Amino acid sequence: MSDDAGFSLTELIVVVGLLPIVLAMAWGGLMYATTSAAVNTTQGNAAHDFANPMEQMSRVLMQNTSIRSASANRIEVWTDRDMDGSPELDAFYVTADKKLVFERWGYNSGRTTILSHNVWNMSTNNHNMATTTALFTYYDKDGNVIADADIASRAPSNATRVRVKLLMDMGKGRTANDVRDILFRNRS
Repeated sequence: MSDDAGFSLTELIVVVGLLPIVLAMAWGGLMYATTSAAVNTTQGNAAHDFANPMEQMSRVLMQNTSIRSASANRIEVWTDRDMDGSPELDAFYVTADKKLVFERWGYNSGRTTILSHNVWNMSTNNHNMATTTALFTYYDKDGNVIADADIASRAPSNATRVRVKLLMDMGKGRTANDVRDILFRNRS
């Protein structure tokens, strides 16, 4: 006669005892994977949202011929990006309602007309104003920071580079940021 009648009571108790442990481990792995995917999506959205404004600021600010006006959260620069002899006035700034804006004006015979107005549509809001974090930090030719109180008077004539720090509100108390130093190539 064969002794293969089924499982013993001890074997069943061991299996039933191990089952919750195996399920708990599987659940933990699933939660880790889900959380990781959500974090990766958030970081990917932030990287995408930072890319266009930072590239646009780099291209324009790098080529400026002079600064018309400057503050911690706004810069207006003269450029001639299309090399046609007619200067453009470009402005980057953040607003109190959490928008990041780029505007371009054409200059023709003493009159300025707006050529474009771009509010970057980000998946999250700009957070510079809410946290009182300056969008722009200006540096002189010696690499010294131009103090906030002196930006309006010194940056137009003394700044040789700017550091752009862009903050975004990622929700749930989290912020993301991107920082870029931009050297003014057309300034002596």
